[in-house]
Amino acid sequence: MNQESLSNQKLIQELIKIQENAISFNKIDKSKYDLKNLSFQEQIGTVRNYFDCLYYDNITNNYNLNSGINNLLIDCRGISMNCVGFGTGNEDRLKKENLIKPNDKLIEGNTIYDLKIKGESIKDVSIIILGDKEYSIKFENINDQWILPFFTKTKPFLLSAIPWNKFYIKIITDKACNVNYSYSLSIFSHEINNKIVMNNWKMDKIEYKFGRVIINQ
Repeated sequence: MNQESLSNQKLIQELIKIQENAISFNKIDKSKYDLKNLSFQEQIGTVRNYFDCLYYDNITNNYNLNSGINNLLIDCRGISMNCVGFGTGNEDRLKKENLIKPNDKLIEGNTIYDLKIKGESIKDVSIIILGDKEYSIKFENINDQWILPFFTKTKPFLLSAIPWNKFYIKIITDKACNVNYSYSLSIFSHEINNKIVMNNWKMDKIEYKFGRVIINQ
């Protein structure tokens, strides 16, 4: 094993340990912090640097879909509202997708995992990641709930590591309907997040390299 592989393996193990030792935002003693009159997003921003990693499970957003192809805005990087700036790179391409915004605000985070979709009249669900090429990863239909097992708590989708990639969920329906999108997220301290941003990561079928993602399916 070469030095680069050893270095990557060490980084992966460190990240897994950080994720395993993450603290639920719900279990924090919030009386220790001045959170009065702050929004939920502002509360997270206030306490994040007291911990290496916080997590929040099963955040749910609701979307109104049309019959046919629907592209859902799920990008929660660096935002405290229900829309996101497109930045550079895939701006025109992403705008053309006519992304559907959630009925509630997305919660800002550094990683996402345990993505699920639930609703009636759904025929197919996949996450689309736009990079140097377009990647499509299908959700699995398990007991009428669409689940994406590709990203887990110890191997999440490292949003901070891909500033040049955009992504969304594509849902095909046979009639207009309402769906729930649920996800879990991690929020790193600025110190840990800087380490995520500044390094390359190779995990099984996914690689984060120089701000972009490469997926081998």
